[in-house]
Amino acid sequence: MPLPFLLGAIGVAAGVVGVGGHLSAQETNEEAKKISHDAQKIYDAAKESLEKKQEKSQAALLELGYSKKNTLDNSMKQFLKAYERIKNISVKDSKGLDEISNFTIEQKDAIHLREMTDLYSSAIGSSVAGAATGAVVALAASGSLSIVAGSLSVAGTALSVGMVGTAASIAGSTVLTTLTATPLAAIAAPVLLFTGFSASSKADENLEKAQTMMAEAKKAVEQMKISETLCEAIEKRAQMYNKLLGELEIMFSESVQRLEKLVQKKDRRGRKSTYTSGDFSNKEIEIIAVTRSLAGAVKAIIDTPILTNEGQITDDSLKIYDNTAEKLPTFKTLIERSSSFCDEEDFVRVCVIERYKDTEKGKILEPGIIFETSVERANQLINAKVAKRIEDFVKVCVIERYKDTEKGKILEPGIVFETSAERANQLINAKVVKRVDEKCV
Repeated sequence: MPLPFLLGAIGVAAGVVGVGGHLSAQETNEEAKKISHDAQKIYDAAKESLEKKQEKSQAALLELGYSKKNTLDNSMKQFLKAYERIKNISVKDSKGLDEISNFTIEQKDAIHLREMTDLYSSAIGSSVAGAATGAVVALAASGSLSIVAGSLSVAGTALSVGMVGTAASIAGSTVLTTLTATPLAAIAAPVLLFTGFSASSKADENLEKAQTMMAEAKKAVEQMKISETLCEAIEKRAQMYNKLLGELEIMFSESVQRLEKLVQKKDRRGRKSTYTSGDFSNKEIEIIAVTRSLAGAVKAIIDTPILTNEGQITDDSLKIYDNTAEKLPTFKTLIERSSSFCDEEDFVRVCVIERYKDTEKGKILEPGIIFETSVERANQLINAKVAKRIEDFVKVCVIERYKDTEKGKILEPGIVFETSAERANQLINAKVVKRVDEKCV
């Protein structure tokens, strides 16, 4: 990041001294010239070194900022779309998820994320290169662009009335004009004024001035060394966050895809604007809970300021990093487990074989009724001997009038019904029915 400084023409000034100055003071002036030259040299070297560190820290912040933006633009947008359909589902009582429950995203968090996603996407995407770079660095360093809090407040007002385009424009123009106010700008090389010597000045005065310059240069060098250390710390913290966000993004993206498929599957069975806990099995609710917790973890990484407005690393950024990184193994285990859920046949058709009151449906179900339910629920009903899986049933057609002992009534030829494979074989052997795929006469 280029930093302004004023450099006087010391060499030219020294030449003037040589031509028009007092020759009796030549040695003193030469010493002053050397000290001044050395002061400028150590300052320039330190400044160049700092600028290289600043460039590296800015590059790390840019990489993190774009990673944040990409996550907001892609997997987070997908999640927020699906979240609207499952936001009323309670996941607080999900078993085995205590370790990640603090990350669970709620409605207010979703609103904040939606505003951030729309604002950053529009502001960065529509800005000129310089403004976009400033916005990305600010997103990485400040989390929620605190450096333009005033204008974001105006932008937020625009958002509240649906004027996303207006809000983005406000934010974009603010970033452009406040690029120099980003946290990195606080880590600047001290500006020193290197002036020439006056030919009319006494040699001792020139020497004193040169010594003052050297003292100021040394002080500036020490300050720049401190700033270099800070730049290195910023680079490291940005890289830590970028790596962690990348690991979370892989799991989050995978989990969001599962959530989308889960909602789509429910839609095929009868679309609802929003679903409730009763629409999902325990395993499906776990997928929802894990995805919502991952969204919260991603939000924490995107939202957390790495730097203060003064360019200092925040204490919270390390705490949140450690807290989130600590839960990575838990998230990975839960993602693998939810993957096995998705590989299972999650819904099966069952047929009632014994009259019973179904607590989920809230009514009495009679033998012969066929319906879909979760594998977990189906197994409970089968173990209770009130239902059988439909795969254990075959469809048959009556070909000879007979009294069916299971149904307790006379069945006439042409009637088609489903029964267990065992019962179907008995009826077929008795020559009163045929499989439905055979001609029914």
